[in-house]
Amino acid sequence: MKKIDTKLFRLGGIIQLGFPGIGQMEIEAFKRLSGFRFCGGLKMWHITYHSEVISYLNGLYNGRYVFIEDRTDLKQIIDVEEEKLKKEAHVRLDRESGKMYVKHSFDSKFFKALRVLEGSHYDSVNKFWTIPLGDNYERLCKTAKAYAFELKASAIESVTKSTSHINNISPQASLSVLSEADIAVLNRFQRELSFRNRSNRTAVSYLEYAQRFIGHFQGRNLQEIGNLEIQEYLNDMVLNRGYSYSTLNMHISAIRSLYNLVFRISLQDIELPRPKSAKDLPKVLSMREIQRMIEGIANKKHQLIISLLYSTGMRRAEILALKTTDLDLESGTIRIHGKGNKYRTAYISKNLHKLLTGYIKAYKPDDFLLEGQGGQQYSATSIEKVIKRSAVKAGITKRVTPHMLRHSYATHLISKGAALPYVQKLLGHTSIKTTMIYTHVADNDLKNLPNPLDDMDL
Repeated sequence: MKKIDTKLFRLGGIIQLGFPGIGQMEIEAFKRLSGFRFCGGLKMWHITYHSEVISYLNGLYNGRYVFIEDRTDLKQIIDVEEEKLKKEAHVRLDRESGKMYVKHSFDSKFFKALRVLEGSHYDSVNKFWTIPLGDNYERLCKTAKAYAFELKASAIESVTKSTSHINNISPQASLSVLSEADIAVLNRFQRELSFRNRSNRTAVSYLEYAQRFIGHFQGRNLQEIGNLEIQEYLNDMVLNRGYSYSTLNMHISAIRSLYNLVFRISLQDIELPRPKSAKDLPKVLSMREIQRMIEGIANKKHQLIISLLYSTGMRRAEILALKTTDLDLESGTIRIHGKGNKYRTAYISKNLHKLLTGYIKAYKPDDFLLEGQGGQQYSATSIEKVIKRSAVKAGITKRVTPHMLRHSYATHLISKGAALPYVQKLLGHTSIKTTMIYTHVADNDLKNLPNPLDDMDL
């Protein structure tokens, strides 16, 4: 159980309870507290104080944290000046499309002033404005000055100046055979994906599939292509080009995003049924095989990689992104930055704690937990090689991948009786249906369970 010190101070005449020296793990855990905020003057996170707040916190986080009460006399606590909130508006100018995109600090009056600009539209999901350029930019500058907003403007570079990025994505549909209008659509799609901070991997895949889609209907107005034609195109992907069901699903997502982001047309109402993927069960290793992989190598870093993948169910990318600050050895937790910018918590087992302690002592990582040459992030290829070599050394003949250790972790948890919602949370699955596939693998172990009839002397 981790001890959390507290500090009393007064901010704007209101007594606050501060948490000095807490790390990122605690910041994420305490975000559920009402009024949890940061004091720039003291560089400290805090909440409003009341007489029973310490007992409330100890009850709320019982078993994880214990809060130490600050005994300073309330008459003697320090006063901190309230800092003036910095009001900023970030503007991205897209002169090619004749629009600007605006994100700003919350201010109800400034919000209302932008709402009356001609043609302005607020995206309530992604929290930004889309506003036509022209006179609106000058009006925005005047509005920002009137409400004491600092305006930070940047231009969205034209992708048409360098088409090599898109051209290298898909050799099957070269940009040279597309019309200028088609290339303009692709360019805009790329800008829209970039503005919405889609991961590079997703953006590259979506652009590739969009390019193939546009190339197939070359010279056609995409807004006039009907549902039946799109379905025939997708059927061709499977029947004649050998696309897998998972690839086809990604292709459908790319087409939907293309229409939604570029044309503002929702294909949700257009019937594009997603195919059911083949029922291939995840490939798993036995506990004995994994043990042989770990015991068969002497390198502490390689031992840790295998153990982390297996004992936490992390994905390869998640392990590569781990920072030393994500570890809390005292409370036995790891903060994982998962898919879709979602965070979850993994719990450090006794054996993993021993491996982590030995590894940190030997390697002394600074930023990333797994460091490559020059303190840079460890490479995905290196992890592949570590898993492959350790599997061969352990006498495992089948092909072993990093993701198989995640599959094995989930399957072994369920085999040992772990409830599905718990496994879902540990793996970071959005839907429990994704987790349920491991129950089919775990069913193979049911035959080994003792039968009560065999306990009878018949």
